[in-house]
Amino acid sequence: MRLGLFVLLSGLVWVVGVSGIGPALAEAKAPPAVAVQPSAQFYVLSFTEAPIAEVAEAVVGGALSRELSIDPAIDGTMSFSAEGAFTSQALLNEFGTAALDQDVALMRSRAGALALMPRSNMAAELARGSVLVALAPPGTGQPARLTQTAAAPIIYGTARWWEGPVGGLLIFLTGAASGAGALYAGQRLLRPAGPSGPALIRIAHEPTVPDAPAKRDGMDDPELTIPHFESRSGERQSPGSREPSLRS
Repeated sequence: MRLGLFVLLSGLVWVVGVSGIGPALAEAKAPPAVAVQPSAQFYVLSFTEAPIAEVAEAVVGGALSRELSIDPAIDGTMSFSAEGAFTSQALLNEFGTAALDQDVALMRSRAGALALMPRSNMAAELARGSVLVALAPPGTGQPARLTQTAAAPIIYGTARWWEGPVGGLLIFLTGAASGAGALYAGQRLLRPAGPSGPALIRIAHEPTVPDAPAKRDGMDDPELTIPHFESRSGERQSPGSREPSLRS
């Protein structure tokens, strides 16, 4: 019994140890994480000849919930419309391009602060390290508007079926079967030697024939006494004489 328990515990330890190899290999060979792009949201914005400051507050401060400083010198009206799925940066680029057509620049400082100022001040802000927020010029191949989220690239040849949950399950089942087989073998070894099954009892009917009675001679029977007859004169007479004398 002790040997069986020892074998069972050894099998369980082997299963636990080997089952961790699959996840470890999967983690070791996992491809590098792909940068997740911000998800796009659907916007419906439409402004027609509205004050530039009001449009900027509605788009940047209202729709995107971003802080924006507006130069008081900005005056004039603009038309702006955006309908579709945009990321926050794509919508900022759309608005910055529309504002730039009205000689108004949307700038982002090194700290990330957004500011709306006249186009004449753009050169000084660029010298300080700020960048212009607008769509890329045509032909640069940098689309800012997204109609759908980019899917993570699929890398073939790195994932193997035995490194996933299926491999771990197969390893566990193999270890469990090995432990059960070892336990069964240990129990067979510890079982005392003897007949494997109950003793076979054979029952047979044989008719008994009584022995034939032996022919016995009267002279062989010790209990039989044969009388002898003698004459008076002392001579033995035959048993047929009339005057017999009995001698014991």
